[in-house]
Amino acid sequence: MKVLFKWKYCFRFLNDPTAYYLEVPKSEITQKLLTLLEKDTDCIQLDDRYFEDVNNFTNGDITRGLANEDCTYILVDKDVTAAIVCFVFYPYSGQWGAYCPFEYLFKKDMEICEYLKNAIEIQEIE
Repeated sequence: MKVLFKWKYCFRFLNDPTAYYLEVPKSEITQKLLTLLEKDTDCIQLDDRYFEDVNNFTNGDITRGLANEDCTYILVDKDVTAAIVCFVFYPYSGQWGAYCPFEYLFKKDMEICEYLKNAIEIQEIE
C-alpha cells in the first residue's frame, strides 16, 4: 500500500476533514478495510467496472504511469474510521480548476494491516 496524497479539508468526511489518498493493491484488500468503506449511494462500488476504469486510466496516453491497474484508490479519514473508494483520476483531475486540494506526499510502502492497526504511522510520513 502507498499513501500518495493528503487532502486537508476533504468535504467527504465531516468529523475530521483531513483525508489521505491511498493506493491499495487488490491482494491487500482485507475484511477490516472493507468494513470501513462507506455504503451510501454516492460511493463507488468495488466491482469489475471500477477496475476497468483504473485500467483505462493506467493506459491512457496522458495518464500513463500515474496509477497501477492492480490497485484500488481509497480516501480514508485521519483516524481511519471511514473510507471511500474513489475515482483513480481524482487528484489528477482538471475539475479542481486553479486549485487542487491534494498535497503530494512521498510514496511510502506500508502493510495495510499495520496501517489500519495504527493510524499514527501515517503522520510520520509528513
